Amino acid sequence: MKHILLFSLISFLCVWGQAQDPTFSPAQLKEDLSILKRNLESVHPALYQYHPKKRLDSAFTAIEANLNSPLTEVEFFRRISPLLKLIANGHTHFFNSDAYREKRRNKDLIFPLAVYWQNEQLYLIRNASLDDELEVGTIIRKINGKSSQEIFAHLVDQETRDGYNKTLPMLSVQRAFGSKYALHYGNPDIYELDMLLPDGSEKVFKVDALPLDTIQKKRNERYGEPSKPWYQNGIDAYTLEIEGNTAVMTLRTFSKSWIKKNGPSYKKFFNEAFKKIEEANIEHLIIDLRDNGGGDPKPTIKLFAHLYDNPFTFYERLSMVSKSLPDKKYYKEKLGLLGAALPFITKKEGDLYVLKGVAGLKESKPAKPYYSGKAYFLTNPNSFSATGEMSAILKEHNRGLFIGEEAGGNPNQNTSGIMLPLELPNSKISVLMPMILFEMNVDFENTGRGVIPDHIIRPTMQDLIDGKDPVMDFTKELIKKGK
Repeated sequence: MKHILLFSLISFLCVWGQAQDPTFSPAQLKEDLSILKRNLESVHPALYQYHPKKRLDSAFTAIEANLNSPLTEVEFFRRISPLLKLIANGHTHFFNSDAYREKRRNKDLIFPLAVYWQNEQLYLIRNASLDDELEVGTIIRKINGKSSQEIFAHLVDQETRDGYNKTLPMLSVQRAFGSKYALHYGNPDIYELDMLLPDGSEKVFKVDALPLDTIQKKRNERYGEPSKPWYQNGIDAYTLEIEGNTAVMTLRTFSKSWIKKNGPSYKKFFNEAFKKIEEANIEHLIIDLRDNGGGDPKPTIKLFAHLYDNPFTFYERLSMVSKSLPDKKYYKEKLGLLGAALPFITKKEGDLYVLKGVAGLKESKPAKPYYSGKAYFLTNPNSFSATGEMSAILKEHNRGLFIGEEAGGNPNQNTSGIMLPLELPNSKISVLMPMILFEMNVDFENTGRGVIPDHIIRPTMQDLIDGKDPVMDFTKELIKKGK
């Protein structure tokens, strides 16, 4: 009997031990932190653009001082994630290990509700829980005793962004609230929710955490399968629709590889589209840049050449602080042939290596056909990277009205181009490390914000439920009124 009890105890302890996430010693964590700091300082060309070196050094020192006991990967991630707000470059990301992401996908139980942030309140917009009583439109006031405003603000502060922009990190949290909550607050089995119902009454619900596949199944049962992203749906990356004297050009990406895969080449598309626009005597051109996460400079330069009738220069300067990596063995990708080419396409100027011969540094000429009519540019938080650059050149030359939400991409500069994943050797957290600073040829001040639209229109929760597009509707109504 004693042997059986001993065997049972040993088995329990083994299972219990396997269920726990591994921990890393203070020495291992400090090594990872040191490697992160050294590589940011050696590689990132705009590390102190929005916050001074003293501020970042202080943040690293404070983190290191608190690494005095073993931590799991997730606990360490929570310690370093506030650095992203200080780095303030939306191309710089921290990623959990492959093991953590696999566990989250297949084993973890997470928050089963989709939410929408509106009027400083967290609203339930999709109910994928096992409780049929939860109504869409209900305000979530508290989650497990903590204010939803406090939770949402904290999660936003852990997200990457360009400068002082908040629209993109807010959207990121909103769209992946369950996984963001789990990463920073843990995985409770039950969520106690203090709710304000649509009829004004208050009620507390206890909602079970669920595996991802169950959440997807319940969501599909209640609301139908969600539409797939355009690149999974066989939809062209670029489209043009003409109705009367108005044309709508939808540009889903500036990535040359995606454009080639999902439609005609960008050169062919723009040449043919602007020819159709000219032949149709279009007076109003709506260019939809929403959810266009960027890509390459050449498509943006080609587009602007059809919208501006004078020669222009896209970039003021492209530069690097280093042509090599301080800890090559920790990078999951190498510079390779590009690294070998850098000596031939860079020139040393002071402490910088300035790139030459890159698209956008030389003067570009107008393209034919040229569109001289009224233009309207639709943006949202996911208008990022090269789309932020596109917004810069459009704003600089006052080429049309911006409508929608503040673009997530900075219009003055971004750090991207060469982006290599650094894997910290102990925790296995990865850091996407950008190496090139792109500075736009614009005269307006860098406020750390994306382009603020002339008309700020953000879809409401009810718009999303009803499948309405208030940004497009507003723009078309503006055109009808002759504005």
